[in-house]
Amino acid sequence: MRPFLALAVLSSDDDELTDYWDFTENLNGPHQAMADAMTAILSPWLETYDLNRLILLFDCLGGVREPIVVWAAYVARVDVLIFVHDQYDLRGLSKNLLVAGVAHLNVLTYLHSIGYDRKTGEAAREAAIRGHTSSLSFLLAEFQVPHEWLSDNTIEGISFGGYRSVVEMLLPRIVPNPDWLRHVTSYAASYDHLNLANWLFRQMVELDISMDVDGEAFECTLSVASNRGNLEGLQWLLAIINQPTRLVELETHCLVVAIRFEQRLVVEWLVPRVSPSTLVQAYLANDANGTMLHYFIDPEYDVPADEIVEVVHRWSLEKMLRVFETFSKLKQRGTFRTEVLKRCLHQMVWFGRRLELVECFVDWMDFVDVQDVVLTQKALHRGLQRGGVAMLDFFETQNIHLTPAEMDDELFVILRQVSDKSILPGWLNIQDNKDQDMSDMDKIAQWFVMRRDGPVATLRHMLVRLAQGKKTLLQFKTLYAEWLTVVKDEAERKSVVKKCLQHSTEIQQYFESRLASDPSLFVLMATTLRLGTVQRIHAAIARTTTADKLLCLESDALVEAAEAGHCGIVEFLLNKMSGKDKGGIHRAREAALASSCTTAMLELFRQYET
Repeated sequence: MRPFLALAVLSSDDDELTDYWDFTENLNGPHQAMADAMTAILSPWLETYDLNRLILLFDCLGGVREPIVVWAAYVARVDVLIFVHDQYDLRGLSKNLLVAGVAHLNVLTYLHSIGYDRKTGEAAREAAIRGHTSSLSFLLAEFQVPHEWLSDNTIEGISFGGYRSVVEMLLPRIVPNPDWLRHVTSYAASYDHLNLANWLFRQMVELDISMDVDGEAFECTLSVASNRGNLEGLQWLLAIINQPTRLVELETHCLVVAIRFEQRLVVEWLVPRVSPSTLVQAYLANDANGTMLHYFIDPEYDVPADEIVEVVHRWSLEKMLRVFETFSKLKQRGTFRTEVLKRCLHQMVWFGRRLELVECFVDWMDFVDVQDVVLTQKALHRGLQRGGVAMLDFFETQNIHLTPAEMDDELFVILRQVSDKSILPGWLNIQDNKDQDMSDMDKIAQWFVMRRDGPVATLRHMLVRLAQGKKTLLQFKTLYAEWLTVVKDEAERKSVVKKCLQHSTEIQQYFESRLASDPSLFVLMATTLRLGTVQRIHAAIARTTTADKLLCLESDALVEAAEAGHCGIVEFLLNKMSGKDKGGIHRAREAALASSCTTAMLELFRQYET
C-alpha cells in the first residue's frame, strides 16, 4: 500500500478540480494529472490483486478513495465504479465523477443509472469544450443541467476546440443571444478554425446579425490571433471590418500584440498596412529589443523627442543602442541629439532606473550637459534613493558630487524616516557596522556619512538640522546623547549647542532641563536666548549652585554675551556679579572691544571697572 500514500493528497472535493476554461492551449481534462498518477500505480496493482482488495485499501487509506474512483471514471473502468458503488456508494465519495468521465458515454450512462448528479453544469461545459458531442447530448437530455453552464467562457473554450458538431448542436441555444453568436464566430476565426468561422458567419448573415467590431470582445479575438501567430484567422477577422478608422485602430493594436509576442509573420504582414508614424511608435514603445521592426524603419523619419523620452526606461541596452544607430537625427551630433540625450538621462536618473543606460548616455554626452541634468536640474537628488549606492558611486567616478549641504538634506530625510526615533540608526553608529545587514536606504545614508567626514561629524550636522525642525525632540535627544560620548573638542561642542539653541523652543526647554546636571550650559544659553529667559534660568541655577560656582558661570557667560554684543544680558550679568571677579569683567570688556561693541556697552563696563 505504500505507493498509494503519496496519492492521498490528490483527493479533493473543491471546485478547483473543475476549473473554468483558462485560455491555455491544453485540451486535457481537469483530472488528467490525477488519472496519470493513478494509472502508473493502480493499473499494475489491479493486475496483481482482484477488485476485492480495494476494500482493504479503502479502509486503510481513506484519502485514496476519491483519486481511485475519479481515475476509474476518467479511463472508463466501469467495473471498478460498479464494485466501489456496491460497497461504498459513489455519490458520497466524490463530486467529480461526471466531469472526470465526460469523455465516455458508458460512464455517464452508468452514473445516471445510480442517480449520480453532481456537478452537471461543469460536466456539460467540459463535454462542450473537449468536443464530446454524444456525452453533451446525453447530459443535456438526461440530467438537470443549470442554465448558466453555457457562458462567455464556455463559448471561447468551444471555439478553441473548433468542434463543429458541438457548435451545431448548441446553435439553438446560442442564437437567442446574438453576442454569443458573434463571440463563437470571431473566436473560431482567431484560433484558425476558418471553416467553422465561415459557416457561423453565414448563420449570422441569414439571421441579419452583424459583427460588433467596436466591442471589446472582438478586440480580444484579434489579440488571440495576433499573439498566437494565427495569420489566416487574423486576416479573416480584419477583412470583415468595414469602418476605415476602426480598421486602422485595430491593425495598430494587432501589430503591437504581435510585436510583444514576437510573431514575425504577423508583424511582416501588418507593417505595410500601418502608417510610418505608427510603425515608429510601435518600434519605440513595444519592440523590446528592437529586432522585430528594425529593418522596416525609415532612418530619415523625423522621430519626435517626446516619444523617445517617454519609453526609454523600458528599453534594453541593445534596444537603446539600436535606436540611436537607426535614426539619422539621433546619429548626428547636434542640438536635437543633445536634447534627447539630456532628457533621456534626466528620465533615467530622476527615477533611479537602468544604470546601464545611464552609463551609456553619460559616455555620449559632454560633461557640462551631464552636470546640468544631474545637479542643476536635480535629477540625482530625486533619483538617488531608487538608484542607490550604485548610482552614487557611478557619478562620483564621473566627478559629479552633491554639495555638503545637499548631502545633509538627504541624510536628514532618511533620518526622519526611521520608525523608532529612540534608537540610533546603524549608519550613525560609531562602531564598525560594515558586517551588519542594512537596507538599501541605510546603505545610501552610510555612503553619505563617509563623505561627510564620518559618524561624529554627521551627528553634529544632524543635530543642528533636528533643532531647526518640528516634533524632532525625541530623535534629537537620541543623537545628542550619542554625540556627547564621542565629541572631544570643547569648542565644537559649544558651537553646536549654540546653533541648536537658536531655533526651537522645544529644544531650548530640553537644554534647560539639563541645567541641573550640566550647569555649564548656562554660559551657552546666555548668548542665544532672550533676556527674560536668561534671567529665569539664572534664578534656577542660583538656587542649586554654590556662590563661587555661580560667579564662575556668570563670568564665562559675561564674556560670551559681550563678544556676541548682547547689551541687555551684559548689563544683567554685571548687576548680578556686583563688581566681583574684576578679571572676568576685564576679559569680557576685551572681548567686547575685539568684536566692535557699541558705546553703550563700553559705558556699562566703565561703571563696573571704576
